[in-house]
Amino acid sequence: MSFNMGSPVGMLYYFDKSGKLIREENTDEGYGFTPEKVVRYCEKNKIELPKGYHDSGVYTRVRKDVLNGKKVWVIEYLIPDGDIQKVVLDGQSGAELEKKMVPFVSS
Repeated sequence: MSFNMGSPVGMLYYFDKSGKLIREENTDEGYGFTPEKVVRYCEKNKIELPKGYHDSGVYTRVRKDVLNGKKVWVIEYLIPDGDIQKVVLDGQSGAELEKKMVPFVSS
């Protein structure tokens, strides 16, 4: 499972060609601020998290990253003036480490 256009959450399972499980990866390890808490943060701050596949448009993106050696959540979403709001949350506490507008550039 993953956030739309973002990072995987939960367990990832890897299998060989015969179907034998060869490795498991807990993608949430080191993130005390859980994916469920990220969803609640988004709901509280009126950040829309669309569900399912979308073939066009700009949608909220939630991803995991490492900033200065610290695990973080990065949330990027479209704001009414047409730019992108970028929020960086501490991966352990959920504290806002950064919040800034980024100009939207169409590719």
